[in-house]
Amino acid sequence: MNRFYISIAIFFIIFQVFFKAIRWNTIIQIFNRSINLISPLNYTLISHAFGIVTFGRVGEFIKAKYLVDKEKIGYLNSIISVIFDKIFDIISIILFALIGLSFSRQEIFIKDYFISALALYALCLFN
Repeated sequence: MNRFYISIAIFFIIFQVFFKAIRWNTIIQIFNRSINLISPLNYTLISHAFGIVTFGRVGEFIKAKYLVDKEKIGYLNSIISVIFDKIFDIISIILFALIGLSFSRQEIFIKDYFISALALYALCLFN
């Protein structure tokens, strides 16, 4: 085993968890609720643990339960915040798939729309 590669993998896993917690906290702020960063980080770590043992990463929805129980945010707003978080995950996967297709040597009609998809994603992300 190479310790260098393991340390890089651990760094990216920690970065992913922090990024997801910050993104989810930003989504929660849309509903005019302000919570400190520690709570979304804890709820994200708990949801990762549940996501490992459930199919389809359904453990993400445990975050909605913690928002309702601990932060006193309504059920609808909690579930919507988790759904928005999952939508951003799906958009990111599609974006990286388009990036991968753009390096393909085959002529694919979707490849031409990569720049438009990237601009639309950046516009949604920064607004």
